Amino acid sequence: MQFKTKEEAQEYFNFYSKVAGFSVATVAISRTSSKKRNNEVTRITVKCNKWGKTKEIDKECIVPMRKSTVIAKTDCKVVMVISEKGGMWEITRQQLEHNHELTPNSRFFRSHKYMSDEEKCLIRVLKHTNLETRRIVAVLAYLRGGMAHLPYTKKHVTNYAATINRDITNSDMMEVVQMFNKKQTENPGFCYSFELDGENKVRSLF
Repeated sequence: MQFKTKEEAQEYFNFYSKVAGFSVATVAISRTSSKKRNNEVTRITVKCNKWGKTKEIDKECIVPMRKSTVIAKTDCKVVMVISEKGGMWEITRQQLEHNHELTPNSRFFRSHKYMSDEEKCLIRVLKHTNLETRRIVAVLAYLRGGMAHLPYTKKHVTNYAATINRDITNSDMMEVVQMFNKKQTENPGFCYSFELDGENKVRSLF
């Protein structure tokens, strides 16, 4: 199987892992030694996040914690290696047999909490119109096909919104318009409009 870019290949494996019910981690990146290619990436190794073995720690030294984020390692051998060949990327090694149970509803695994650039632009624009976070989440869920398909929570949207500057650039608005136009092409029943203020900034979206 071939891909045009390394990002496309990684997205493919991440999507597969999401459907199958496990999370992934990039464990190795190889680069060319050729000066002409400016240290370009030539190979990427991605594994199940349960790869390797959990380090044994003296139980007497363990301090009780309210919440643990430690991943129990099982030395899982699932791996995908993608390599660049002739300008294209292809899978050069693949092992898909796990040694642990999978969780098909794993949409909130760290590697699956993906928020697209278009969605980030939309959040910035909607925040500028003072739309409540819960309504922003509802819009994002609608565009994704429902809450069940949203790979992040209201908290993630809130955290991202907190980092947003109040000034929305023209490029942000153009990306949102392009996103809505694409949605309109896919779904003729989808419609939208927006209103500008005296400074040609977005005041409201409908």
